[in-house]
Amino acid sequence: MELFQVVVGTYEKVLFGWSAVQEDDGAIFFERTFAHSSHTGCIKSVALSNQFLASASSDETVKSYDMIKKREIGTMMTHKTGLTCAHFFESSHLLSGDESGKICVFRSKDWECVKVLKGHKLVVNSVAIHPSGKLALSVGQDRMLHLWDLAKGLSAFSSKMAFEPELVKWSPSGDKYLLVSHHAVRVYSLEGALLETIEGNMYKHILAAIFLTDKIIAYGGEDKEINIVSLKKGKSIHTLRGFDNRIKDLAVIPKSSGSRYPYLISISSDYRLKLWDLNLTAEAPVADAEIKARPVCVAASVIAAPTAQEANSDEEESEEVKQKEPKEKKTEKKVAPAPVPATKKRKRKQRKSDPGPAPKKLKSILKKK
Repeated sequence: MELFQVVVGTYEKVLFGWSAVQEDDGAIFFERTFAHSSHTGCIKSVALSNQFLASASSDETVKSYDMIKKREIGTMMTHKTGLTCAHFFESSHLLSGDESGKICVFRSKDWECVKVLKGHKLVVNSVAIHPSGKLALSVGQDRMLHLWDLAKGLSAFSSKMAFEPELVKWSPSGDKYLLVSHHAVRVYSLEGALLETIEGNMYKHILAAIFLTDKIIAYGGEDKEINIVSLKKGKSIHTLRGFDNRIKDLAVIPKSSGSRYPYLISISSDYRLKLWDLNLTAEAPVADAEIKARPVCVAASVIAAPTAQEANSDEEESEEVKQKEPKEKKTEKKVAPAPVPATKKRKRKQRKSDPGPAPKKLKSILKKK
């Protein structure tokens, strides 16, 4: 039984995919499903929803794939500099940041860039969409933290930090977020109050951090181990070892409703993909696979099963392609179009498809200047 899928982006411009499969006796193993040379530059970020995969590269492009139909959708060339980060909200919208400081909002219905968020003066280091889909946080090399109102496409709040935030992540409930800078992880409330500062080895760079629950985070990097920290206790409660090189990235995937912790997925520069079951407090991963290239980023998601209508449409589409002449086939190979100036009618449609107003508990943040 397939539990979920994992995608890893690499320096060698290749996307690798695995299925996490559980056998009848409960054992889990990784089964590789694809290896696709997708870009002409390093893959800096991958984003995965229950339907779509997006890869962002230093070659200035974002590529999108339909994971249900198992095919490439197209290439977005809106960015004019190398990409640095990407993040999905469900399967409806994708945010991507680049080296010029620009953040693009793509609508997955037609992969059109419906908004461009401008606020950073230098490289966008990281972007994260709030679980509600109404807000997003971004951090950059200009040391700025921006809170974006995605309905308006404007920065609702910004702050100049005393350090350069390299990574931002929301908690599962969205009531707090974390920022990573060199050897420290700082956790803030939704209102921006500093709740906790977790400092690792000052000579070892933290490269990845993520919330396991609202009260527990995991982080790792050049110290070749993953630390599990309780925000309530303010200290490390477990350490995952067994790495021969630095931890590059982390991802989580929910388990059943009765489980205290989600699955934790790690990639490291020793070419290993590992799956950890923290409910077992195990010293060893429950699944392990070799990555045939230098890993950079990882994403995981449960892929939705195709509906009967989608299955039928695929069959009809394949029949149409067979019957088409070569000239018509050529027109069928279109990629997602670059954004074009919208007509008045198109603008009304965009506003209708945009996220609605923020929840009441977030309005105080949006009003801050």
